[in-house]
Amino acid sequence: MAMYLIHTSLSVPYNDVAAMFRRDRTTVAHACRTIEDMRDTPAFDDMIGELEKTIELMASMAGTVGSQEVRDGQA
Repeated sequence: MAMYLIHTSLSVPYNDVAAMFRRDRTTVAHACRTIEDMRDTPAFDDMIGELEKTIELMASMAGTVGSQEVRDGQA
């Protein structure tokens, strides 16, 4: 699930996700296909959707916090 969320929510390519987990790109592809298949279950799809939204929000906040304007005190 972590591989899937990193790939989909943060747009990290398979090769980079694989390196994070010290796995092969094909392992990440398989994990993503497995989660996509599981998303046919409405409750699971809802849970993954909420996790994706949370990750995307956190990533956007991290981008804001780390932006040059914030570091310069202009935000």
